[in-house]
Amino acid sequence: MGMELLMEWKDLSKFVGGIAPAVGLALGGPAGAIVGKGLAAALGTKPTPADIEQELLQNKDALLKVRQFQQQMGLETLKEELADTQHAREQHYDHWMPSALTIVLAVMVFSMFAGILTFEMSSAVEDIVYLIAGQVLMAFLTCVSFWMGTSRSSQEKTRLIKKE
Repeated sequence: MGMELLMEWKDLSKFVGGIAPAVGLALGGPAGAIVGKGLAAALGTKPTPADIEQELLQNKDALLKVRQFQQQMGLETLKEELADTQHAREQHYDHWMPSALTIVLAVMVFSMFAGILTFEMSSAVEDIVYLIAGQVLMAFLTCVSFWMGTSRSSQEKTRLIKKE
């Protein structure tokens, strides 16, 4: 087509990034060659940046395959994250530390909100207090989600993964 073919994964990452941003980002990272091999397999071409680029320039169906590869990559990542979370729950279920952290954070959340509602704050420290209270509340909610399991949308994702 008169275009000079790309020779490095980082160059290919910019080219592919317009089609599938997550794949482009992964190609430009430290695991670019590994992701490139997977992408080449999905496209049915040799695992080189030049061959992948050539396939993308010549085959309209290759764009769809890149997007499907991106979805598969995301699904694999999700599977790994879910397995890691489940493993953490199994490993730490009988340990005292998650329970202690949850209790300490619950006491902190209750105390902070009681203090915020009870005491008057100067406007100079108000933003800082709200920022810290928000961070502690988020940590507490993370603990609660550890004990309660995944959210509704994560349960739906887990169901979809198990269907495969």
